[in-house]
Amino acid sequence: MLSLSIVIPAYNECDRLPQTLELFLAYLNAQTYHWQIIVVDDGSTDHTGAIVASLAEQQPQIQLISLNQNQGKGAAVKCGVLASEGDRILFSDADGSTPITELDKLQTVLDQGIEIAIGNRRNSAIVVRQPPHRLVIGEVFNWLARVALQADIRDTQCGFKLLQGKIGRQLFSEMQMTGFSFDVELLYLAIKAGYQIAEVPVVWVDDKRSKVKVWRDPILVFIDLIRIRLLHG
Repeated sequence: MLSLSIVIPAYNECDRLPQTLELFLAYLNAQTYHWQIIVVDDGSTDHTGAIVASLAEQQPQIQLISLNQNQGKGAAVKCGVLASEGDRILFSDADGSTPITELDKLQTVLDQGIEIAIGNRRNSAIVVRQPPHRLVIGEVFNWLARVALQADIRDTQCGFKLLQGKIGRQLFSEMQMTGFSFDVELLYLAIKAGYQIAEVPVVWVDDKRSKVKVWRDPILVFIDLIRIRLLHG
């Protein structure tokens, strides 16, 4: 029987994560396959870890991994993926911007033999849109990412991606980016290895409390795009 691991990176998410987990559990408890949720607490200074630990006592399929200090989203996702056991691995943001019910669309793609399915917010039903300046910055970054990847992937940064388990663990074992650029590194390595990647339009709701620093992080990620090419050839 199919098994699914869901990896959720979390840094100071005590306000948003409980509702996300509640929705995930409602969906997953209705499924017939085996599943686990791995929450990686990325050195939070609030009660994120305590909240997840309490839920894990009631729901043994929830696993908490606590990092001693904040290492970055990429490092947290990598930690969770390498600890996963599922035949398939989904990683999803703690804010639940993409509803877990959208997983059905990505599952269908992998059922067809494709190795990686990624959410695409550009051609999707966007319930709440980003502010104009974030849209412009996002479009510029995605153009740069397409140049770096040498592939026509329209949305590299959507935090809702599903991978075949063995392939996901193999790719993440090679990855070195610890911040937001880890998505591009993952896709770069997947393309280089010859894996098929399908973009799937998903419902998406912008959360005004995003942790992305709009003027700083795109610059850091641009530098990382160069590093990715230098590291992996």
